[in-house]
Amino acid sequence: MNPSCRVCGGTRLRTFARKGQYIYQRCRTCGLLALNPIPSLQVIEAHYRSKFESGNYHARLAFIDQYRRIHQEYVAWIQRHVDVRSMRTLDVGCFTGELVEALVSAGADAYGVELQTAAVSIADSRLPGRVYAVDITAPAGPFVEQSLDVVTMMAVIEHVTEPVVLLKRVRALLKDDGWLFLETPNASSWTCTLARRFWPPLAPVEHLYLFSSHAMVRALADAGFELIEVRPHIKWLPAAYVDEMLQHFSPQLRAPLRPLLRLLSAVDRGAALPFFVGEMLVVARARPAR
Repeated sequence: MNPSCRVCGGTRLRTFARKGQYIYQRCRTCGLLALNPIPSLQVIEAHYRSKFESGNYHARLAFIDQYRRIHQEYVAWIQRHVDVRSMRTLDVGCFTGELVEALVSAGADAYGVELQTAAVSIADSRLPGRVYAVDITAPAGPFVEQSLDVVTMMAVIEHVTEPVVLLKRVRALLKDDGWLFLETPNASSWTCTLARRFWPPLAPVEHLYLFSSHAMVRALADAGFELIEVRPHIKWLPAAYVDEMLQHFSPQLRAPLRPLLRLLSAVDRGAALPFFVGEMLVVARARPAR
């Protein structure tokens, strides 16, 4: 039986890139990139434990202060669409809670969920009672349907085994006309098209589904959302952080870029510089149930 696209159901799947024992297949109908085969739960859990101890998540913790600018920019972006003061917000995949903290500082009644228990422990020490180690797609949990005003998912949907199920669960948790803000790699970006197998977001076992803008629009509509905005995401990051991330996500691309990144690190001394890998920022609003 031929596999079908998780977003549009199409069966015209073609190999886009090979990454070790895995391949990424592109749906010729909606542009979704899907990892094949999808790793087992045991393989996924072992991957994240390893990455937290010595991989990209360990590096993220090392640059946590420099990365706070990104979370502040997320809040400013959200505030351009909705005033979060007194609103009940949930950050899905909140890691160690920096966006939750930034939303609390902006006046939101903010919470987070995260599956990496070590990250939850760090978040809970700073935000007691606001971060939960739960899977929100599970039937039971701390949040009831139509109880949230805003949901954020930054660099999350590409990691989950059932992204459409996640979007539908988020819609159920949101009030009618509630807001969804997400960030994810864009499989229809020019960086993806040019770099192909060297595109950093092509990262088994971590990234399972990479949405094109068309696939994202289709998935959101099917889950009960109205699209408000899709735009590229340029991140302001220290060159040293980018160098570290390329080590974990695209060492082949890192090799030719490393002299430039080292030069920038020496010149900027930790200052943030604009980088674009091919990510998109997406705003959607929950359609009222009929």
